[in-house]
Parts: sequence; C-alpha cells; structure tokens
Amino acid sequence: MIAVDWAQEIADRVLAEETARRMEAAQQAAADAEAARLAAENGGR
Repeated sequence: MIAVDWAQEIADRVLAEETARRMEAAQQAAADAEAARLAAENGGR
C-alpha cells in the first residue's frame, strides 16, 4: 500500500499546486478588471 499512499500524496500535491495557480490567475484577473474599471471611470470624467 506504500505505492498507493505515494501516488495519492503526489496527486494531492499536484492538485494543490494547480489550485494555487488558478487562485493566483483569478486574483490577477480581478486586479486587471479593477484597474480597467478605474481607468474607464477616470477617463470618462
């Protein structure tokens, strides 16, 4: 069962890394959207 535990540990780590990448991308997209909103707001005045 060591191989199964090892495989599960690797799968968990890969999932955690992918989740972190997606969270970072989502945060960047939100920051970009906020910057675009502010630019549009300031440019429209």
